[in-house]
Amino acid sequence: MRKKVKGAVFTIEVAFFILAVALIAGYMFSNYQPTMDEAKIQVAITDVTTIGGAVSHYHYDMKKYPSSLSQLTKMDAATKKGPWIASLPNNNKDPWGKAYGYVYDTNEADGNVGFVVFCTTSTKGTTVSITIGQANNLPANSIAYHGL
Repeated sequence: MRKKVKGAVFTIEVAFFILAVALIAGYMFSNYQPTMDEAKIQVAITDVTTIGGAVSHYHYDMKKYPSSLSQLTKMDAATKKGPWIASLPNNNKDPWGKAYGYVYDTNEADGNVGFVVFCTTSTKGTTVSITIGQANNLPANSIAYHGL
């Protein structure tokens, strides 16, 4: 006579349960990366909008554009105005770890009066360098705030 093995059915049930949990976890992890990318894009949009608003407010108060984004965090000694933003988001780093770009132009003769705050949605270490006249030629993966 054969001896019955106790617990064999239980072992198979546990194996199927572990397999089902692994499949569900794999499916959930495959959807994780696109969600993280979308979250980074939303943070970047919020950041360039916040910085752009601070640049506009600085321009309104000072009648000129700041020469760098760090000027937005300091009080102007002569006029006692500012700071226009408490601190730059993430120490002026976008969600991909690169510094936010900022260019401005006050040359009314060329029709390019204004400024642009931007970042590119890329993990690559390439830096985008533009002038105000090229602001409409930013790479397709850019997030930008154009202001006057």
